[in-house]
Amino acid sequence: MAQKLLVSGTLLFIMVGLLLGTMIVPRASRYADSKLNSDQAMGDNASAQVRMTSKAYNAEKDFMVVDFRVSDSNGSPISEKNIRFEVKTMGRQAVTYQAVPLVDNNFIVVLSGLKPGFQAVQLTVLNKQVDTSTLNADSTSASDSSEGTTSGGNSASFIINEKQSLINNKLTKKTQKQYVIYDLNGAIQKNEKKIKNLRANIKAYQAQAITDQSEMKQAKKDAQYTVNQDNASDKISSAQSDYQQQQDNIKEAQKSIQRKQKQIKLYQKEIRDVRSGKYKLPNSFQTGRLK
Repeated sequence: MAQKLLVSGTLLFIMVGLLLGTMIVPRASRYADSKLNSDQAMGDNASAQVRMTSKAYNAEKDFMVVDFRVSDSNGSPISEKNIRFEVKTMGRQAVTYQAVPLVDNNFIVVLSGLKPGFQAVQLTVLNKQVDTSTLNADSTSASDSSEGTTSGGNSASFIINEKQSLINNKLTKKTQKQYVIYDLNGAIQKNEKKIKNLRANIKAYQAQAITDQSEMKQAKKDAQYTVNQDNASDKISSAQSDYQQQQDNIKEAQKSIQRKQKQIKLYQKEIRDVRSGKYKLPNSFQTGRLK
């Protein structure tokens, strides 16, 4: 009797373990994962492109954070106001999301209320800005689609599957203001570092300019005692040319410092506006359903 109870208990334990395992282990969807740091065109003939730069999911606190970067292959400016996001999830979870614009056309999308077992989410990035270079282009050609990524119109879609490698339960969730201010402070630090490097470059340019002046003086002195005046003239001309180049480098570096100092002030103003509420942040939206 005891042996039968032991066997029954063991079987029950195994069944419960298997049941819990199926609940804990992420379920695979039929969609292929989109790759990180892979540019996708936002439309068949558009020069605008977008890449997903990072993704992480806190399974304990039910939220996901995804980073994107939007750019233009032709170098044309893209207004953040023309970029929109749509998110769809599998199942019937009540998930909300916020798309927060950051510096240099970077965006962070935060999905809240995303419980384990979601299987997959689809994030679509839409570009409402008109690509004037394609107004007369042939729009009948079909675009090639990448595995795990679909694009159509002025948009590109990314799939994120639920998997163990996605989970980071140390991931902290910030408010919209905190995300924006953190990013702006990072941009300020980068500009300050560039200014420091530019000032070091200016010192190097100035030192080289002094060397060029010395070489010119020495070449003029040496010219008094040599028959080959062409050689002396070449040395003087070369030193003069390099001296002028160093002066141009100094002027350009100084202009670059001024631009970066101005940008830092604008970032600092934006931080103040975000804190005061003058800078309006986007609303939260309900996700659609991925079928």
